[in-house]
Amino acid sequence: MAGSDFSVRDAAPPDAPALAALFGELGYPTPAEQMPGRMGRLWSDPRARAIVAVEGDAVVGAATVHLHTTLHAEGEIAQLTALVVTEARRGRGIGHQLVEAVR
Repeated sequence: MAGSDFSVRDAAPPDAPALAALFGELGYPTPAEQMPGRMGRLWSDPRARAIVAVEGDAVVGAATVHLHTTLHAEGEIAQLTALVVTEARRGRGIGHQLVEAVR
């Protein structure tokens, strides 16, 4: 999105506390100390990816995607398994950019 003041990148270990807070906003309360283990399990799956939207030094959104083989498509499909933008930053195109990044 032109003029955006945020970027999208792969999630990293230091993002764990922010991811825990974001998933809490999504309705999945997660103690921050559990997030590194969850991130490690996701990263151990070569068919999964977690990305974050960052504004300055703050993680303001996140998405996870998993690749699957299905009967209704010839190749693999990407299933968006989580998408969240912090309430204070919604309506600015961040979610759209996260979806575009996992396509």
